Amino acid sequence: AGAAFLRLADAIVLANGTYFHQGLKRHFENLADLPRIPAGFHGNYTAAIRAKTPEELLDRLQSALDATARFLDAPIPKTNPSTDERHTPSTPDPDELVSFYEELLSSFNKIRVNAEQGEWRMAFVNGVNLAREIDGVCREFGFPPLMFLDVYDPDDLTAFRKRVEIVDKELTALIERYKPIPRHLDFDSFLHSLR
Repeated sequence: AGAAFLRLADAIVLANGTYFHQGLKRHFENLADLPRIPAGFHGNYTAAIRAKTPEELLDRLQSALDATARFLDAPIPKTNPSTDERHTPSTPDPDELVSFYEELLSSFNKIRVNAEQGEWRMAFVNGVNLAREIDGVCREFGFPPLMFLDVYDPDDLTAFRKRVEIVDKELTALIERYKPIPRHLDFDSFLHSLR
């Protein structure tokens, strides 16, 4: 549902002939600044982020889908939890896995900072993006699912932050079965590793 909201937001921004300036960092501000937006979209988005049950989340998503489809004058899809797609895992390329993890490291760190600062909206948005990337690599390489969005609580991000840290360690362990992830103590050691 979180990924669907991000895609709806992308569609709304494009319909306004613009894009998200500064990426996710100003996601909500950019949406608020748009001259045209579907009726109730902000309220549905916020209510979805604050939802405590899957039913409440799906209800807010359906309302946002309905409003956005009317806004775009498009057919209205019905929300259904996605079915598990069957996929034959590929053999992991160790360098690709390490590169993937290095790219995700900033997302893990953003969520930690969001949680520590009580930024529940950005913790959600960054969490959805991180979950989408992790789901893709787990499906691609046959790793077990690494879940953390299920403990998201906008009123107390402590469990969410802790679960994200656990997932970080679990993902690191899965990747390091194939190749160690290089660690750098400082910038000079990083530069030296590039030579």
